Amino acid sequence: MGLREDVRYIIAKEYEPNIPDNQTILKQAKEQLKKGKSTGSVSLDIKAIKSLEDDEER
Repeated sequence: MGLREDVRYIIAKEYEPNIPDNQTILKQAKEQLKKGKSTGSVSLDIKAIKSLEDDEER
């Protein structure tokens, strides 16, 4: 049994995943740290912590 015609069309298309920009990633990391959870990336955690500290100073 072969693939349906619409599935073959979707597979043949150029697929580009939606990658969030750095601001969105940083915003999500800050929200995660506020809840007490790590992002899984030490460098992203450090960036988010520094950003949170900068926000508090303002």
